[in-house]
Amino acid sequence: MADDIASRSLWLGENGALAGTRPGVVCLECSTVTVNWVRELAAAVLAKHCEFLDAPVTGSKTHAAAGELTFLVGGDSATLEKSPARARSHGQSHPSHRPRRQRRVAQAHQ
Repeated sequence: MADDIASRSLWLGENGALAGTRPGVVCLECSTVTVNWVRELAAAVLAKHCEFLDAPVTGSKTHAAAGELTFLVGGDSATLEKSPARARSHGQSHPSHRPRRQRRVAQAHQ
């Protein structure tokens, strides 16, 4: 998503993604959004007894096709280990505990 408004609509809007999530699900936000929105979303996710990773991505469609995206991941390392993001075809992440928005860079590769 390109901004807070689009992300909020996707997650919290009528029929939003968070409405249908079950407890224990890992929710991954990869949009270009503000710190305040990420904190609000993280609180909403945790209130649903789910887990949250803040993981915006740098790169283009060409980078994605080549498996060369860079994920800037913030969140609990245990959550990262079980995240579907680790199985994505366009990259891998190397876990390290960092709070949300104090991200580390994980170069994605195949």
